[in-house]
Amino acid sequence: MFERTEQTKLSLYVDLLIALVPVAIWAVFLFGGRAAVLMSLCGFFSLLLEVPVRVLKKKRKAELFSPSAFFTGILASFLIPVTAPLWITPLIALFSVLCRSFTLYFNHRVMNSAVFSVFVASLLFPGYMERYTKPFAYFPAFEIVPDAKLVDAYRVFSPLHLLDAGTYYEGGFLAQLIGVASGPIGAVAILCLVFSFVWLLLRKHASLYGTLAYLLTVALISAAFSPDDVEMVSYAGMQLLSGSVVFLSVFAMNDFSSVPNPSFRIARIVFGLLAGILTCVFRSFAWGLSGDYLSVLIVNASTPLLEKLSDPLFISDVKQKLRRKTQ
Repeated sequence: MFERTEQTKLSLYVDLLIALVPVAIWAVFLFGGRAAVLMSLCGFFSLLLEVPVRVLKKKRKAELFSPSAFFTGILASFLIPVTAPLWITPLIALFSVLCRSFTLYFNHRVMNSAVFSVFVASLLFPGYMERYTKPFAYFPAFEIVPDAKLVDAYRVFSPLHLLDAGTYYEGGFLAQLIGVASGPIGAVAILCLVFSFVWLLLRKHASLYGTLAYLLTVALISAAFSPDDVEMVSYAGMQLLSGSVVFLSVFAMNDFSSVPNPSFRIARIVFGLLAGILTCVFRSFAWGLSGDYLSVLIVNASTPLLEKLSDPLFISDVKQKLRRKTQ
């Protein structure tokens, strides 16, 4: 992620690692050592499974182990529950590597590989990917599949699941901001994600345009269609802080390998608008997290078109043709 060419500087990966650190530390604090094991396994298998792909592409030996693959695996692990079985991590890594191997032009990927891998895993194993438990209910770190009775004893509905069911999370916004609300191990700590975004922004690896467009679109549509029995600002806040909206706004909206290039600001804004609209539409059908992920993956496919339509040369050419026709 976060690259458009293979000649990516090492400093980029260092910056990305720093951005992931606060989220990872807080995830371990909330969910225990098992969260660290899941993150490590997803990163390890992503790194390992990419090797044969790079061999087939005849990459140099020094490039066989891709730091980008490792970070993508870590990002994918942020979107799974702490109760996920350990055997699901190589599958998520495999889905990620397969997605990374398909490119359009200039190494521009068809979809965000981290989001794609978790989306596919959610479709194949919904029973494992939607089992959320209370924070601080620590499970054995190296147990392949956590004991079902123990999971059921601590199982709770995430704020997004409650919204899907027509009820509301009563823990308050502060609980959602600090990650006490249940959900994926790396998507619940909103404040940590904000710190990650600020760091990436300062290091010029992120842009405000797509992120703000996505967040504002979700907020405005949620407020406009809020239920009569809920104050619209509160409802918009619940929608923003639930699910993976903030996580996607930080990482998926700034994945340079699957979203419009930062130089195409209008394309970035339109990308965020479309993703926000689709997120709200899919949530209205109670698709939950799968709808959040699907909205990003669908709009990823429009990236080449958005870049072309916002290219100054293309716009200039269109204007010239229109002038000729009017003369």
